[in-house]
Amino acid sequence: MKRGIGYIRVSTGRQVKEGLSLDQQTQKIKDYCTINNIFLTAIYNDEGVSGKSTKRAGYRKLIAAVENSETDVVICYSMSRLCRNFRDYIKTTDFFKKHKVEYVFIKENIDPSTAQGRLVENIMQVIMEFEREQISERRRESCAYRKENGLQYAPASPLGIDFKKGKQVANNKERKVVELAKDWKEKGLDNGQIANELNKKGYTTRKGTHFDRHNIFSLLKATSV
Repeated sequence: MKRGIGYIRVSTGRQVKEGLSLDQQTQKIKDYCTINNIFLTAIYNDEGVSGKSTKRAGYRKLIAAVENSETDVVICYSMSRLCRNFRDYIKTTDFFKKHKVEYVFIKENIDPSTAQGRLVENIMQVIMEFEREQISERRRESCAYRKENGLQYAPASPLGIDFKKGKQVANNKERKVVELAKDWKEKGLDNGQIANELNKKGYTTRKGTHFDRHNIFSLLKATSV
């Protein structure tokens, strides 16, 4: 009997409503293992984590298990649960192959051991990455539009602006800090020097802490048009 390890992931609450919850993915994997006589030893998960990066705790546990020869096959509900980035996907599946570990995507039902299966696999992964990039592009455009038209464009407002009833309202007290930072930036000061000047004048962040170069970088980026 083959040993199997499952991997499941959701990145947003919306996916739960669309039938891709962790529980449902888990059940799909368990059913697949029962039907195919696979001994399921573990299921690693990442909840609320995007698939565009491999910096995921559950993913790293999966990779470690493969590297330590703890499984013969990796089972995922779908390709998109494993990776959203085409390069990461190829790197991951090549890693599985290197360690002679099979991988299964229940939804797509693709056999990567055949030339045709590998072709379809690569095409589908490219399409999924394209869709992810389109979503990101639409979000950036929407954010830029709302920002330019005085509407709330982020969960939290940047320094110098308050969000009230979905609209931007100037915070005059904080605007002084923003204007000073921008003025000093135009005069050639770096972010660290700007932070020092603000601290000398007694200004603090919203949390009441001193400014540093990271605060200034975020401040200038968030308030740029």
